[in-house]
Amino acid sequence: MWQRIKYSIGLLLALLTFNKCGLMNSNPIYKYNPIDVFASPQLELAQAIRAKRAADIPQLVRRAEGRDLNAAGKDGMTLLFWALAHRDPQALEQLLRAGADPNVAMGEGEEAVFAIAMAAGGAVDENFHLLLRHGANPSGTMKGTPATFKAVYARRFDRMRALLDREADIDAVDGQTNNTLVHFCAVLKLFEQVAHLIERGADFTIGDGVGGSVALEVQEERGRLNEATEKWRAKVEELLIAKGVEFPVPQPWLQK
Repeated sequence: MWQRIKYSIGLLLALLTFNKCGLMNSNPIYKYNPIDVFASPQLELAQAIRAKRAADIPQLVRRAEGRDLNAAGKDGMTLLFWALAHRDPQALEQLLRAGADPNVAMGEGEEAVFAIAMAAGGAVDENFHLLLRHGANPSGTMKGTPATFKAVYARRFDRMRALLDREADIDAVDGQTNNTLVHFCAVLKLFEQVAHLIERGADFTIGDGVGGSVALEVQEERGRLNEATEKWRAKVEELLIAKGVEFPVPQPWLQK
């Protein structure tokens, strides 16, 4: 059973990062019939989402007589994730207005996936902002990876900043890479974002447990970058020096 839930989560990840210009029938979610995933009264809501009848959702919720909108169907699927998979912000908004909880995860433990983390790297801007406006925890994760990291993976730095504006944990450690956000951006040579994060108060001293650090990345990339990236790397170096970092920093592979 748990393997099937993990499969469903993996499918949803693919759905939300799928090219938004693709044809509707190329979306893998359409391989699944609502009746195979949900039972009544969630079934009627799932069918409305499939048919793009978001306007019918309030009436269907009233007919359901207070039944739990957050109840999971087959393999842990909820109506909120069903709407996300269909890339339907109108349906998502109606569900959230009706009381669907944006902080109910799909899956459990280290495999848990929160909607905000999926939307942070997804194709539909409106879904991301709807979840935030309706109280999604900006520090939500996807299999241990915080939403801020998913935004960076998607090169959606505007979303990263929106999450931080909502007080996402700026120093959260990614369960996949063992990096903080500022260190992760440094590893990816995203030094403009590194500068922004340091200026927001990110703790650049937190290492990755194997000797890596923001300062080391800054040092090792000196002279290796294009002009635009070097400009930001130099800016980060200035920020670090102003905060007491002394270069050169030790290279862990030279330490006993």
